[in-house]
Amino acid sequence: MKIRYGIQATGNGHISRSRELVRELRALGHDVSCVFSGRPASELWGVEEFRPFTVLKGLTFAFDKGRIKAGRTAMQLDLPRFYRDIFSLDLRGVDLVLSDYEPVTARAAKLRGVPSMGIGHQYAFLHPVPKARAFSPDSLIMRSFAPVSIPVGLHWHHFDCPILPPIIPRMKPAGGENGIVVVYLPFEDSLCVAEFLAGFSRYRFAVFTNAKPERLPGHVEFRPLSREGFLRELHACSGVVSNAGFELAGEALSLGKKLLAKPLAGQLEQLSNGLALEKAGLGRTMRTLDAGAMAEWLALPSRPPITYPDVACGVARWITGGDWTNVADLARTLWAQSSFPMTAGCQNQQ
Repeated sequence: MKIRYGIQATGNGHISRSRELVRELRALGHDVSCVFSGRPASELWGVEEFRPFTVLKGLTFAFDKGRIKAGRTAMQLDLPRFYRDIFSLDLRGVDLVLSDYEPVTARAAKLRGVPSMGIGHQYAFLHPVPKARAFSPDSLIMRSFAPVSIPVGLHWHHFDCPILPPIIPRMKPAGGENGIVVVYLPFEDSLCVAEFLAGFSRYRFAVFTNAKPERLPGHVEFRPLSREGFLRELHACSGVVSNAGFELAGEALSLGKKLLAKPLAGQLEQLSNGLALEKAGLGRTMRTLDAGAMAEWLALPSRPPITYPDVACGVARWITGGDWTNVADLARTLWAQSSFPMTAGCQNQQ
């Protein structure tokens, strides 16, 4: 099949899981070309495997110190260009459009009557998974942002819904821990993060960011964004502090890393992710850079890894099979290959 794959590049999680699925689809002989949107080409890193690809502006949100800024978001929107990209996107001969919450390809497929399938975490919210708000303008935006004819949602737990386990890189739990805590808070102010971590001098932190304050405490190290370096540190760390994105949390859980998430204020998906982590007993959350919550979490023991199957391989074969009506059967098959060992140290935070 000739497949056009749209990838929302605002978050690295979309890129990470799409990389796995693109690799599997190409291994099965499909002709896959990719479209990124939501981030300038100059800010993309670790995307060489996706070639050939196109970068479009798309739609994204503006952030400041861990909060979505509605005014700045509205000011940076370029709707004429957005619709121009939709109408000009070449889908001639394309048999299937895949979208990981990428709006240009999803809308172009709908416009031209090309079959479209959404594979991503956001599509899980079409089902009764944990949500921070049952109904809100945010939920309407989430539903209409990248509409597809076949939505396939991903989540850390099935929540008795026809959704799939997360697509994560093939990783084995590390043999030991180096005592370092990995910190990935890309939407937070770097100086605020450094000042927050300064109070925990008994621990060592590896903060992944391309920004670096002039002065850092000796136990805090800022490291440049690098896929290889990040995965290497993730394997060996003792825990992960991050915003409440989806993909990194799945990787941490599969490696048996305890998780502390700070959802982006005002962002429905991240607030809902925090709620899901707590309801499923998979991690802790904090609303702000909260020293008390951090201290409690640092004292927790490690947790056993969750076993997720090779979802990318299963989805690629399912797509190749051509019967795209049986998402529930695919979900049952994949969850049957998953296991969820629990520890008392990671029970729901009240």
